[in-house]
Amino acid sequence: MAPKERVQKAIQRKKVELDRLPHQIDFTWKMKQKVSKASGLKEQELPFALKNHIFYIDTHQKVRKDETKGVDYDIFGVGWDIVRSEGYLPIEHPLDSWEKVKTYQFPDPKSPVLYRDAQNIERAKEEGMFILGCQGWALFERAWLLRGFENFMMDLADNLDRAEKLLDEITEYQIEVSKNLIKLGVDGIYTGDDYGSQRGLLISKKTWQKLIKPRLAKVWKVAKNEGLPVFHHSCGNVVDILDDMIEIGLNVLLPVQPQAMDIKLLQERFGDRLSFMGGVSTQQTLPFGSPGEVKEEVKNCIEILGERGGYIIAASHEITSDCSIENLRAFLETIRDVNGSEIPLLESLKP
Repeated sequence: MAPKERVQKAIQRKKVELDRLPHQIDFTWKMKQKVSKASGLKEQELPFALKNHIFYIDTHQKVRKDETKGVDYDIFGVGWDIVRSEGYLPIEHPLDSWEKVKTYQFPDPKSPVLYRDAQNIERAKEEGMFILGCQGWALFERAWLLRGFENFMMDLADNLDRAEKLLDEITEYQIEVSKNLIKLGVDGIYTGDDYGSQRGLLISKKTWQKLIKPRLAKVWKVAKNEGLPVFHHSCGNVVDILDDMIEIGLNVLLPVQPQAMDIKLLQERFGDRLSFMGGVSTQQTLPFGSPGEVKEEVKNCIEILGERGGYIIAASHEITSDCSIENLRAFLETIRDVNGSEIPLLESLKP
């Protein structure tokens, strides 16, 4: 069975038709370097050596780097730290004052820069991978990235009209990006927008339903109209809004952080309507557990989240460089031994 078909069966929760569960292993830039060194493979070869099932066309592209300041700027003008973080640390916000709105120009959703990952799409198609168009920092996050987190949270209380207008502009931009990704021939659309902390929602359910839900539905409708599945990334505990998200078209929830949401609860309450991707902890088990603990957690995720076949085996976020090669091997070996997956990287991965 080709990887694309395997992902599609998992999305549809057709367990009896699956030969095995799909898997997806993603690394931070620093972990890519570490794995490349340990395996002797070039970084760009890692997804194929891992036999990953999904190829990303990621529209969150950086366009300018200031080495002196240690800042990388995305197409919206948001500045990202490149010194203190191997993840995502925004430190400059182009609309931190409403006065700046007068001269600010939204990026062009047709800009070729956004779709440059598509340059490698032919290799992914040759490998039979599922092509996923990715729109990270989609609505809520993009608004606070432009304004600054504290500023935007205050806007929700004191400047709601302006906040809604900004969200509307972002929504229209994302709708156009979705349309362009679909023209490229993607097999699904992914939006990224964190709505939760580990204890609950960042904003009230009522506020999310009023401000985010209808706008997210408009973005997802572009994919749904074409019969394409929708993936959504949200860190944190979002159990309280999952019914709403399913209602407007969600098919796959990721990254499923076990420190934020009980995976048994997710399967019991939503597993008949939703598929999952993630679950293996990048917060505790992969960086701090033993290889044996890693193996047990992977087995547990396969058993629980894969109960109905609606599961793409993955970590709860990109794997960071504090994960040892030994623990990475344990992760990959378990996917191979328990799930029957092919992972050529294991042959060249040295401790």
